[in-house]
Amino acid sequence: MDKPKNDFLVSTMEPEILTIDDLIQEAREQAVDSEREKAFKTITKALKMDASNTEALWLYATLNPNKEKAISALKKLLSIDPEHPKARGYLKKLVSSENALAVSGNTTTNQNDLMARMLKNQEKLIEQQSRQPIINIHNQAIANSSGTPLVEKNQTAYIIGLLAGIFFCTFGVAHIINGKVGSGIVNMLVGWVLWPALAGLIVTVTFGFGLLLVIPMHIALAHSTAKKGARTMFAASF
Repeated sequence: MDKPKNDFLVSTMEPEILTIDDLIQEAREQAVDSEREKAFKTITKALKMDASNTEALWLYATLNPNKEKAISALKKLLSIDPEHPKARGYLKKLVSSENALAVSGNTTTNQNDLMARMLKNQEKLIEQQSRQPIINIHNQAIANSSGTPLVEKNQTAYIIGLLAGIFFCTFGVAHIINGKVGSGIVNMLVGWVLWPALAGLIVTVTFGFGLLLVIPMHIALAHSTAKKGARTMFAASF
């Protein structure tokens, strides 16, 4: 028995050939649907078909995540169509953004360089200070404005001399303790003879009110004399 013949003709479908306008329209629709990656790939295909198509260049620039390539595309577009309604404004926006990033990068670099220089200078300063000679001074050492000579203060002699001067009017005790006997005797004579006479004169002339002046003067004199007597000049050892 013969098989029934099929009267339908089976034809193979040829693939649809898309034009550049079709690709541009497809890219627009994909961009509207938030499919920017697909839209970018589609418009890239369109540019391969016609690299001078201004509409394709515009979409390529707006969809391109790479700002440098987008700027290049816009410049090419404007070289073809200088009166494009949107390209020039968008190009200015991208260029301004790139310049701002460059300035920010330069500022950060300058700040980093400044910080590095400051740290380097600080390291040099610390190194220089570490190389300076160390002076070993016992008790409390004092240097004058030129740095030399150095003076050592005998704290014990100072305290004893101060108390002796205040309570006993004996101003040379610190000198004697510190080995300066001659100047100690002279200061004792000042405390026993000259200063009492001067203080008495001040009190007498001021009818007793001068005592308010004499007491602080007496303490200051005792302090000054004891301080001088407690100091000893010595040479610094390096």
